[in-house]
Amino acid sequence: MVNSREITQRFRKDRDKVCRTIGNIIKKNSEFINHFILSCYISPRGRTYKYYLLTNNGDEILTNKFKYNIRSARFEYKYLNEIKDFLDVMNIFYIQQYSVDKYKIDLYITKYNIAIEIDEEEHKYKKDYDFKRQKYIEGKIHCKFIRINKGESCGSMMARIAKELY
Repeated sequence: MVNSREITQRFRKDRDKVCRTIGNIIKKNSEFINHFILSCYISPRGRTYKYYLLTNNGDEILTNKFKYNIRSARFEYKYLNEIKDFLDVMNIFYIQQYSVDKYKIDLYITKYNIAIEIDEEEHKYKKDYDFKRQKYIEGKIHCKFIRINKGESCGSMMARIAKELY
């Protein structure tokens, strides 16, 4: 186990930023709570500060967040733009961040009832959650799900989407 104080040193981040980031991760992904154990310490000046103990998975999640966050955002942005450009050329209407109760779908093609999800780096840690979420959405709107994985070629991604459209 490592702790959030070690993370601050490893990535040269402010203690408050690291704790806030962990809090946000837990808030957005409640299934991660067991990977971050809240604790506190007393500084030499007598002040009490919170910090987290991280399991190996927690360490990996936070490392990916600080090390690859920009790249993950580029991945999702790039793929969504490719898909939107394709759909625009084909005159196919879509909705970004389509809501199904408490969930949002990255891209929803209404006419064909297709939900497209871009699986970023952190998706590998929450496969059970994503599976349940997908089943819930499929049950609610009876849609076809297309999951785009990081590392998948643009050609492969576009071929899978085109196959479902025609």
